[in-house]
Amino acid sequence: MELLLTGFVLIGLFQLPDYLRDILATWESAIGDRSIFKNLLLGIPYRVLLVGVRIMTINLIILLLLRGFWIGMIGLSSAFPGGIDYRNLSLAGRFSEYLKRKSIDTEKLIIRLDDICSSIFALSFLIFFIAISMGLYLVEIQALSSLSQFISEKEGVYYLILNIAVSLAAIFFLFAGLLKVIDFLSAGVLKKIKNKYFVTPYFYVSRFVSAVTLAFVYRPLYYFLVSNIPRKVIRIVLVFYLLVALGVMLNFSYGNHIYYPGRFLDRYGVSSWEYENLRPESPGVIETAMIQSDLISGKYVKLFIPYDVDDNTKLKEFCPELKPVNSSFSSIVSISNLGRKVVEEDVQKALDCFSRYYRVAVDDSIYTDLRTLFTTHSHKGEKGIMKYIPVGRLEEGYHIITIYEIDRKIDSIHFWKEQGS
Repeated sequence: MELLLTGFVLIGLFQLPDYLRDILATWESAIGDRSIFKNLLLGIPYRVLLVGVRIMTINLIILLLLRGFWIGMIGLSSAFPGGIDYRNLSLAGRFSEYLKRKSIDTEKLIIRLDDICSSIFALSFLIFFIAISMGLYLVEIQALSSLSQFISEKEGVYYLILNIAVSLAAIFFLFAGLLKVIDFLSAGVLKKIKNKYFVTPYFYVSRFVSAVTLAFVYRPLYYFLVSNIPRKVIRIVLVFYLLVALGVMLNFSYGNHIYYPGRFLDRYGVSSWEYENLRPESPGVIETAMIQSDLISGKYVKLFIPYDVDDNTKLKEFCPELKPVNSSFSSIVSISNLGRKVVEEDVQKALDCFSRYYRVAVDDSIYTDLRTLFTTHSHKGEKGIMKYIPVGRLEEGYHIITIYEIDRKIDSIHFWKEQGS
């Protein structure tokens, strides 16, 4: 049953990082990169959860290997109850003595392997639960920080007192969490302090942190392991996990392509993400401008520009007369827009603003009269605009499309016009 469960969990874990990235990209596209929800849910908590997934995956792979070895030993002990037959080996005396001295009893080895595998299985789920707790704790810290920042922008004695209270709560959260982390990594060293002036307050601090992080759910599992595994082993395991966590969090990578640029690829490189015919199957959403193909055989290039919701403020500044044309709650800029009837003229003004806000040039020629239309891409329903660029009169060969946000260049796409098109 353990092997079956491990196999099913591993299948899910291999797919979970892509699924999490898909959720991340979809939410970023919908709420914006600078949204408070992005900071609360899609920043550090997402990375902490990803660390938990990676560590759990490594643990379960090790578990599968050890369980395979364990099954092999059980099969051998059943087929050859006598164990190692030293007479048939015909080894020299010194080698035979050394092998007898170093060989572990088969039954003891099977029992020891079973204990190790059971501990790894429990530890895997403990690590995952701890990652969830850390993510939840960081969400709460960021929520307090965002609330304090929001209140600080208000004026009045009431808001000043409220801001002080929220700031003190955030400091308490940080201090309490730090104590809990130290106690966890040291396998309970703070709980061994006998001083009554420390024990009583730390008891309530520990219970508070356990409640807000849901640590009480996996507390029995934690104490089972730390009370039965030698401290030396615990330290080695913690160092290993910390190194894995740092590798995931910091995205360590190595490459020897020293003459391949990391910058300026928009001018000197071709990205498959910019062409519908080359774009790989990806769980993420479309975040950059895109055309139908790198080789253009028709008379028009279809240019899709995704609508970046972080540009809402700049769009409003660029077009002061602009009014929201979507009745969903997320699009409400102010309470005064609530219940306002959208008319066709508002939609036309919005489309005209997008047309002027995103300008397009092919080679050295800026196109000012391109028809712009709203569109929803079939990939994941990404909202944006479509511009049809006439290229029938262009010469055969290489050309480049440059996209400007007002006067700032934001993207460029290379394409090749085929002969006779």
